[in-house]
Amino acid sequence: MKKLSLLCILCLILCTLSRGQTNSNRQSNASITLIIKNSPEQLFILRSSRQGLGYDIIDSAMLGKNGGIDSLTYDLSIEGRECHLGLIFSEKKPERFIPVIAPGEHLKITIDFNKLNAITYDGSARTREFLQYWNTIMAIGPNYADYKIALNNHSKDSVILKHKLDSIDNLKRTFIRKTIFNTDCAYVVVLALMESQGGVVAYTQEEFTKLKEKFKDDNPTLQQININERLQIHPFNTKPKPANGTHLAGFTLPDKDGKLVSLSQFKGKYVLVDFWASWCAPCRKESPYLKRALQRFGNNNFVILSVSIDKSLDDWEKAIIKDGTQSFVHLIDIRGGESPVTNQYNIETIPGNFLIDPTGKVIDKDLRGEKLIAKIAELIQEKNGKK
Repeated sequence: MKKLSLLCILCLILCTLSRGQTNSNRQSNASITLIIKNSPEQLFILRSSRQGLGYDIIDSAMLGKNGGIDSLTYDLSIEGRECHLGLIFSEKKPERFIPVIAPGEHLKITIDFNKLNAITYDGSARTREFLQYWNTIMAIGPNYADYKIALNNHSKDSVILKHKLDSIDNLKRTFIRKTIFNTDCAYVVVLALMESQGGVVAYTQEEFTKLKEKFKDDNPTLQQININERLQIHPFNTKPKPANGTHLAGFTLPDKDGKLVSLSQFKGKYVLVDFWASWCAPCRKESPYLKRALQRFGNNNFVILSVSIDKSLDDWEKAIIKDGTQSFVHLIDIRGGESPVTNQYNIETIPGNFLIDPTGKVIDKDLRGEKLIAKIAELIQEKNGKK
């Protein structure tokens, strides 16, 4: 109960601050209703987010106080094409899901905590499009990474494995192309473009132009289209690991609440981009050194951008708590070994990291243990003019 009380106080503070920054005169143009059954006593927070543009906390509520059913309805004021919502639960929570809602939509979500695999969504075409995309892309080739590892290890079944990989690639390519030119959901387009990287799907100049015209009113989507366009001209899968002194190519991935975060948001800071996974023992052994680095240099314009390639969100979140790394900026790419982000940097094993300067240039890479601490200390001394 003490934990819940602290969360309530924090939420009230956040909600007050958030509401103070929003325009109270905006008229509502959409709504969300949540029917929540059999929830344990816990704090619920609803927030709205636009890709890469921050978020507003809409409201909070205590669930399960009297048992039975909680019914919550919120009016929303959506600016632009759409927004996606964060549904945050302090104790027990469903597998991450990201409702997307457009102006004029009235979304109803029913969650039964005794049947978390049977969440229902009604009233939103945007959410329906997102779920159709997400469920299908996750169902295509769940063993893809295992096949690829076996092929790289020169398995005696290499011909069969190659055929399976090609079949999965063709299915994915066909589905992505069909989706990206038929959906009205900007969030789906961004995810599909990210999935297209690494040579999975190539687009003609005319197709890029068509996408830009359709989503000309949505800056985050335009940014992702431009990233894909640049990567096709200079494909990362033909480049060696980024060299010291070169600019590290950008990427965008979701955090634990589904909000998309881009490397470019940290321009002006020293950033350690660290790739890891909960199942990687050598990665976990580096956690104490990473924490020491942040504790020592966090006030000197230094951040850790921690990128997991876990396929299990639950394992990822448990590892963060167990290692005590909550102060890092945590992102995840659940495509695991198929991640275009690791592919573009030619990261074949983890842990792997890049230390970049405030302009985005690589200073050093694959720093471990005390070597990491010493390198950052050297940079801070140089920055402060100490010899």
